[in-house]
Amino acid sequence: MKNNICISPVDNEMASWGKAVWLLNEYRGLGFKTRQSFIRIISEKLPKYNDVDSWNQLGNFWLGRVKDDSVNRDVETVLEQLKSE
Repeated sequence: MKNNICISPVDNEMASWGKAVWLLNEYRGLGFKTRQSFIRIISEKLPKYNDVDSWNQLGNFWLGRVKDDSVNRDVETVLEQLKSE
């Protein structure tokens, strides 16, 4: 499936959501099809996400409920690690 979607974010919040959607798409492309598998790999690679509150934060990220750009940056860091392995 090759559908391209291009948006021009009208503000920083929309830019964060757009980045989050792109990141999630990349993870799904690597085979992380469930929220559980996504949370597991992030918490394994970044120990600061290894508690219940952080798992909830990552679960919200998976569902498109981005709270701040720091989660985007952390998720992108792990993505880069995975792609280089």
